Amino acid sequence: MNQNQTNFGQQKQSTLSNQKDETILEVFKWVFFAFALLLTLLSILSKSFLSSISFLAIALLLFPLSANYLKGKLPFFKNRIFKGIGLLVLTMIGVVSSDFSSRIDKLKHLPKSVEQKKNIIKDYIENDLEDNSIQNVKGLVEAGELFGKWNYSTKNPSDEHISKQIDSDGKEVFVFTPLFDFKEAKYLKNDVKKGKITDYKMFFEVDSIGSIVSKKTIISYSKIGEVEYIGNEVPSLSFLIDEGIVNSQKEMIAKEKQREDEKKAQEKQYEEQKKGHEEQMQRFEKKCLSSWDGSHRELVKYVKKNMNNPKSFEHVETRYGVTNGYAGIVMVYRGTNAFGAIVTNSIKAKISLEDCSIISVEE
Repeated sequence: MNQNQTNFGQQKQSTLSNQKDETILEVFKWVFFAFALLLTLLSILSKSFLSSISFLAIALLLFPLSANYLKGKLPFFKNRIFKGIGLLVLTMIGVVSSDFSSRIDKLKHLPKSVEQKKNIIKDYIENDLEDNSIQNVKGLVEAGELFGKWNYSTKNPSDEHISKQIDSDGKEVFVFTPLFDFKEAKYLKNDVKKGKITDYKMFFEVDSIGSIVSKKTIISYSKIGEVEYIGNEVPSLSFLIDEGIVNSQKEMIAKEKQREDEKKAQEKQYEEQKKGHEEQMQRFEKKCLSSWDGSHRELVKYVKKNMNNPKSFEHVETRYGVTNGYAGIVMVYRGTNAFGAIVTNSIKAKISLEDCSIISVEE
């Protein structure tokens, strides 16, 4: 009896101890669950995708409802060792990826070199569609190319077009010089007060992280010299070029292109016709003429039938041409006449291309 009481007491004490351990474990799960959620939120705010996924997975594994669900679906999650290893691996991934993201972010914000800033401006010149001054430059390039003045400053800007300078305030600025050849340019508008433009430059200020923080344009005019324009406040292209002259040049080039296209189409048509004619000639020769001497067999029979001495017939040559659905041939031949003398004659005939038969004969 005493022995049974002793065992019962020990079992009761063990049960209470296990319940206490389970309670402490549940508390730790909730604490770590909350901590994992906080880390997930911080990772999302720091734009670290991999670490946020890792910490969210940890939170789901610790949350009682989702943990019980996973245990029901995935029996191996009941193994605490396996679960502990999984949590450790996810924690390491989250910490490492978060640190990696922060390093990348720091690299992005490292001070840009001169070459990097030039590349930023080159990309801006090539791709920006909202900068009025850039659009002016592209419009001037296009107008110049209509008159044979080629310029690649906007399509492929190089170090020749972009240079670094220090302005009067000691600031680093980058100058974009399109290097226009405005000499004898017929397409430029001659303003009564300002005259024609003689030069066009843009100035950019780029901060240490590679953002364009300010820009200005300086246009030189033949009558008043340089005029400075801040930001996007620049004259429109229609104030810089004579649109009437430019449009006339476009029309003339379009007409020249049309003539060239028509000429090419005619040449192509001629070549196709020539090729078709040559193929037709070859088919006629192969189908209707003798491979031995090039004569037309039916025409030879026709001539022999009408000769004084058919046995004296000698084929000299046959010339032919193909046109309008038939072949015209001329056959030259020799033979003896009624007096026994050898004479040379010729005969013309129209031959069907379909069956090689004689359509008509002209002697």
